[in-house]
Amino acid sequence: MRCRRPPARRTRPSSGSPSPSCPARARLAAQGVPDEMIARQLGLSVRTVRARFADAMAELGAQSRFQAGVEASRRGLLV
Repeated sequence: MRCRRPPARRTRPSSGSPSPSCPARARLAAQGVPDEMIARQLGLSVRTVRARFADAMAELGAQSRFQAGVEASRRGLLV
């Protein structure tokens, strides 16, 4: 039996600006929409949605999606 190594996480350089789907993704998450539905609505993979949430959480210094939402709101990033 062959053991597979997990794929290396690809890191993309931060452009400093949010992706075009960022506001829509944040709005859907704030409404409690699951990652799977967010991915389907935005034409992204679930893995991509989760990775982008993880990136956003890291940028906001948040340990959870809730904390990220609170911090984004505090910074005026949610409209």
